Amino acid sequence: MTKRELARQADIRHTLVWEMCHNKTKRLPLDKLAKICSVLQVDIHDVIELVERKESNLM
Repeated sequence: MTKRELARQADIRHTLVWEMCHNKTKRLPLDKLAKICSVLQVDIHDVIELVERKESNLM
């Protein structure tokens, strides 16, 4: 399925799908992610992964 088709079926903006696929989102809209999961028939845990960020010393 193309990003454009996923966006159409989930009724969300194509640019949002593109941004999510390319890690360009600043904010993760959970309602939109839920629509994507519904279209793909997957659980939210199948599409997101929590990765701990290393803390940088800014001093």
